[in-house]
Amino acid sequence: MLPQINEAIKKVYIDDETKDKMINRLDELFQEESKASSSLSQDIKDRISEFDAKLERLVDIFIDRQITQEEYTKRKAKLLNDKKDLEGKLKEIEKSGGGWLEPAKQFVNT
Repeated sequence: MLPQINEAIKKVYIDDETKDKMINRLDELFQEESKASSSLSQDIKDRISEFDAKLERLVDIFIDRQITQEEYTKRKAKLLNDKKDLEGKLKEIEKSGGGWLEPAKQFVNT
């Protein structure tokens, strides 16, 4: 029975050199994902800033009485909803980034 167990272990055993290669590749993938995530995150932050600027312009237009209160309310609601959606996407990106790396490393090491 012991030879059968040893044979089964050999089938799933990963030697140290292969483990190191796998860990290095996982680290590379993590770095690539981090760069992409960071870039996307920055794009969303820039778009959120654009919404803030639009909101400021909208207030200025309203104060100058160039639009009615009804039009102001509609535009403001749309801008705030769009901004909220972007903020949700940003949180999602920041929360999910790289969460897979440690479990993958643990899998390779066990």
